[in-house]
Amino acid sequence: MYVGRVGGIPWQGKIFEQEADVSLGVDGFVSDDNSVTGLNDFRFDSTPETAALDNTFAGHRIGGSADAQFHFGQLDIWTEYFRTKFEPDNNLPFSAVEAEGWYAQGSYYILPNKLQGVIKFESFDPNVEIAGNSTDVWTFGLNYYVKGHDLKVQLDYLLFDIGGQSGRDNKILVRLQSVF
Repeated sequence: MYVGRVGGIPWQGKIFEQEADVSLGVDGFVSDDNSVTGLNDFRFDSTPETAALDNTFAGHRIGGSADAQFHFGQLDIWTEYFRTKFEPDNNLPFSAVEAEGWYAQGSYYILPNKLQGVIKFESFDPNVEIAGNSTDVWTFGLNYYVKGHDLKVQLDYLLFDIGGQSGRDNKILVRLQSVF
């Protein structure tokens, strides 16, 4: 795998006496893979001679992404777009599969450096050639920083629209992070 990334802060200053900055980045990669697992949305099958779908990718990948962040006082806005092309060695499920996704996230400290509200929307399409197979997720969360990022509690409510399925799924996630 070969990976490259360039990022920077093209502007930094103050808006209404609040610290503010804009960060931008782009990256890309190429990879020749033998057995990448965990790609369940793609329906790759490195062992077609067996009946079970193994969701294992072997082949060539190329991809890239672009991201931007805006920080203004207690407010942060992040966004990213990515696209990846998979070329499986055995042409299953197709000779090439292109996937793409993006997200936009806003967070605001309700109580400075202690309680942060987060809203995020993300979309993932595992094959841009097939209509109606993308997954969209709304996340509504609260982060409580007991001791910065060393000790924090996160509570998230996720609302899913999964391509090809009727209705919405939802989840509640609670995470405790401790660094020692």
